[in-house]
Amino acid sequence: MNHDPAATARPTPPRSFATNAVFSAVSEISLALLFLLVVVAARVLGDAQFGVFGFAMAFVNIFGCVMEGGLSFVYARAVARDSSLAEKYLGNVLTLQLLFCLAGIVITLVAINFVNVTPEARLAVYLFAGAESLRFIKQLYRFVLRTSNRFDIEAVTVTIERVMLLVVGAAVLYAGYGVVGFAWSFLIVRAIDVLIVVVASSRALFPPRLRVDISLWPMLLREAAPFILIAALVMLLFRVDNVMLAFMTSDAEVGWYNAAYSLLEGLYIVPKIITNLLYPAFARAHREPAAITQLLDHAVRYALLVAVPVMTVGIVLADDITLFVYGEQYARSIPALQILLLSTFFLFMHEIGFVLLGAIDRQRVAVMLFAVALVVKVSANLLFIPRVGYLGAAIGTALAEGLFAAAVIVYVSKLGHRVQLMGLLAKPALATAVVAIGAHLVPLPILAALPLSAIAYLVLLTWLRYWRPDELITFAGMKARLHAHLSP
Repeated sequence: MNHDPAATARPTPPRSFATNAVFSAVSEISLALLFLLVVVAARVLGDAQFGVFGFAMAFVNIFGCVMEGGLSFVYARAVARDSSLAEKYLGNVLTLQLLFCLAGIVITLVAINFVNVTPEARLAVYLFAGAESLRFIKQLYRFVLRTSNRFDIEAVTVTIERVMLLVVGAAVLYAGYGVVGFAWSFLIVRAIDVLIVVVASSRALFPPRLRVDISLWPMLLREAAPFILIAALVMLLFRVDNVMLAFMTSDAEVGWYNAAYSLLEGLYIVPKIITNLLYPAFARAHREPAAITQLLDHAVRYALLVAVPVMTVGIVLADDITLFVYGEQYARSIPALQILLLSTFFLFMHEIGFVLLGAIDRQRVAVMLFAVALVVKVSANLLFIPRVGYLGAAIGTALAEGLFAAAVIVYVSKLGHRVQLMGLLAKPALATAVVAIGAHLVPLPILAALPLSAIAYLVLLTWLRYWRPDELITFAGMKARLHAHLSP
């Protein structure tokens, strides 16, 4: 008997873009908890052991990229266009996702045994591989929740996971269990997290049922293939420098670079908030070029709004930020951070470009662009790491991200989606220059300098009349709702 997905899929309450943006922001801002955990790990483990942790995570990411499978994007794009496919697609995609995760674990465990590493590093790779497979199952459910307009459930489950990781991980580190104990904490917490998100999604939407519709699988795999390649290329692009440093330099240099790179990754919160909302929106508007251009304009506008001041003020205050976060033993991370911060806007465009190309069925173009960027990064690493060590990896990252961003901008412009970069850049750049000069001339403790710089930047943008009428209306509505909530 055929089962009608619509019969069991529960209706989801309508929510505004602004409301979903708040929940998306909560999900991604909770990444700060993971960043705090990385800071704790860096301080407790020390630079050499932190380098071992960085290598283990990078190795798992590279060889475990098969676990991603690309199926989350296929599900989200199809269901965003036709919600009646939700339950059928989830059952089949979940089955395939489990198979991809199993294959990724096997490949990772086999690969690490061909590498000359310490038993401690090898065991850490084993454990992180299991934790990574659970993370990708959770990622699939995050896409399910977003596509069903349940950003609230995503925000709650993601925040719970990251709180647990911070508490358990920090406790294990301070108890002296080292890298291996730290890896165990990831595996255990993520097992509990998957159970929570499956139960929550089942109650709000529909229960998971593994399905094997063989007639559907070839299409799913064909659609997922470019995303699988992209996942592999992205993982390599983000992690190959840590692995190359591990073989070409010392654990300490890996630790210095990983500390700087972790700060850059913390900035990834901003484009993720934007693209969490944009991917379903881009997918729904795939036949409406004007709507896509408008969405892209908004995305680039907000990317520049954050990237320009973060890059400039971050470079000016890089020494204060690094020493405050990591301590004196990571002073050598400062120049690497300054180089990496040059790629801030490029990193944002990397994420925006990726989701745009995937949503409008141009994922094969994304594969080519990521492949070229990877070749540039590996070539730059081979050229610069022997000469300047871990700083060479930072140079390679900045060059690769810059190339990818430029290529995306040119390509989408040729599709007719032109964004006036210079017009969007002018006022944030002017406001940032004033704030950066002030931060340089009036040295303050970092805990005072950063919030005061942010306030001054927003005030200057308001004075320059940067905000659009629709944004002012949104701000006024938020203010009115907050006043009504606080009023007796």
